[in-house]
Amino acid sequence: MDSLYIVAGSILKKSLSKKASLKTLIYDSGFNNIPKLTALTTELVKNNELLQEILSHFDGHGLLSEDIVEGKKEIALALLYEELLGNRFGKNVALRKVMRKHKAEIKAAVDKVLSAHNVKYLKMLTKRENSKADIKIPRYMRVNLIRSSPDDVIKHLQDEGWDFVGKLDLEKFKEQALSLREDQFALDPLLFDVLVFPVGTILFNHALTLSGTLVQQDKASCIPAHVLKPPSGSVVLDCCAAPGNKTSHLASLMKDDGKVIALDQSLSRMQTMSHLLEKIDSKCVELINQDFLTVQPDAEDAQKIEFILVDPTCSSSGMLGVQQGKDNYSTDQARLETLSRFQITILKHALKFPNAKRIVYSTCSIHKEENEQVVEQVMSHVSHHFKFKKVFPELKNCRGLDGFPHSKYFLRLSTENDLTQGFFVACFQRRKKVLEQIVKAIKTAEHCNKNKKIITETTDLQESAANNEFLTSDSKLKKKKKKEKPLVSVVPSHDMNVELKKSDVNSDTKKKKYKKPQSLISGEQTLTDEENKKKCDNFSEDKLEGFTATLKRKHKRSLDSAETKSDGLVCEELVQKKKKRKKEKLVSLED
Repeated sequence: MDSLYIVAGSILKKSLSKKASLKTLIYDSGFNNIPKLTALTTELVKNNELLQEILSHFDGHGLLSEDIVEGKKEIALALLYEELLGNRFGKNVALRKVMRKHKAEIKAAVDKVLSAHNVKYLKMLTKRENSKADIKIPRYMRVNLIRSSPDDVIKHLQDEGWDFVGKLDLEKFKEQALSLREDQFALDPLLFDVLVFPVGTILFNHALTLSGTLVQQDKASCIPAHVLKPPSGSVVLDCCAAPGNKTSHLASLMKDDGKVIALDQSLSRMQTMSHLLEKIDSKCVELINQDFLTVQPDAEDAQKIEFILVDPTCSSSGMLGVQQGKDNYSTDQARLETLSRFQITILKHALKFPNAKRIVYSTCSIHKEENEQVVEQVMSHVSHHFKFKKVFPELKNCRGLDGFPHSKYFLRLSTENDLTQGFFVACFQRRKKVLEQIVKAIKTAEHCNKNKKIITETTDLQESAANNEFLTSDSKLKKKKKKEKPLVSVVPSHDMNVELKKSDVNSDTKKKKYKKPQSLISGEQTLTDEENKKKCDNFSEDKLEGFTATLKRKHKRSLDSAETKSDGLVCEELVQKKKKRKKEKLVSLED
């Protein structure tokens, strides 16, 4: 039996149990014909309910009992699809004989389903299953710029007999692309390296495809590399690279000049990518089998990375060609929430790389939980570093969903409107010179906060000293007479012409002047304004805290702090009130 149907059946079972996205399962399978497997498994997922209904009318002694089916329903579903809706096994005579043995059983089951739905043909049910009539997607082929150029490829195809109709009109793209005849092809109006062929064109075995000159890739999947737009010679990081179509496209746009670091934690998918890169003759891609989240953005070898592509695991709902809300597999809310958290984590990590100029985020999903909600939430944390760059502004009718503040910057593609798989793209652009400005602002703020703390604490000392609360260790409190102690401001001030002194309580209000008052902090002579300011700037905050603690241990009572006067000057009003109270006390003692 053809292994295609065994592998497709296995993938169908895993996808329905939500073990991984359909794309991941396809590339992890290791099957040698990925396009063929993708086409079959995609159709199986889309038509699963219809096929299950048909199979439910089979008995256990028919098709399910065949040795080639191995009693597995998923394999039987794959065979039923190929017999009823597919290519009927092509040249595989053995499988055609097996299905012919059960022709009566198959017809009876199909008739029951048609009767139940009151329709004449199964095709009518497949259209209902997909909610809308199937919209066929043209065949897109990307030119590998490492091996050739669009002009050379076009000339080669014309020499083979193909009719080149030129570059399609952007406004009439859908109409013109769907009207291409079997022998015609065109140039995409948006992407200069993408050729458009009629729906159903088979080119996987064409000489240009086999040589790596043409790469079969959906148009939507080609957009992220064009949005990232790394110049030749740059260093690019593809953080979720496998299976490698976008990675190879980046290498192509760079003309294989520079470096593309391709990370992926799936070894089997990395092996698939290795074969692709060898086929297209790319030498600039460095494959690393590593989880992107384990990469340190501040590592020395990460400093040269300027462009990052983030295309994380998603629900792949866009590949199924479904409309949002119509497919149970793609709208499982629990799974969407899990994927969303993972995507946010990946994107945040990518934005931590210090020299990244541009980061492109893309998914083949149609759900806002994986698209607009992800990028909006991440931007709310990095808006001081990044801004959104509008993705292909010329596509005016392909913006993000309404209800999000930056929807006009996002690109959303759909099968119905754009003839591509469902896709989403957003671009983060680093703001110019913002890093230098932020670092400077942070340092300034730290310096200001430090100075503010010093000024606050020393001003408190002045206020207490002005009220004679603190005395140095050399001073002694006497009952009848207090030794005079000068108070000098220890904070830089623009107005330090006035020095307030404490009056002797035994003199007749006579002021004793000191020509060389001592400083509270160091015991040195009073400094000039400029010297005082310089000394304060150089003064250790740790020394000041130690000195404050020493003074507080010496005094026995505290006084409510007065409001600090401007420029750190001592409050003259409090001193005068203190003098007045002491004079009144002396008068009362004499009486």
